[in-house]
Amino acid sequence: MTVEGLKKILTVLFIICFFGTIILTFFDATYNIKEKIIFSLIYLITIPISFFILYKIGKFFIK
Repeated sequence: MTVEGLKKILTVLFIICFFGTIILTFFDATYNIKEKIIFSLIYLITIPISFFILYKIGKFFIK
């Protein structure tokens, strides 16, 4: 696997996780709108950071 292949795989997984968690949060009936917005903001911060870390780890092992 190359670095470009790793980027493509992580990009697809990122899109699925990012939009999936936000959509599932907004359709969850157990939280009110304020809690849903807070959870979505947490996802906006943590998901890109985690995928950036995965990319760096994968890039380290590929080289």
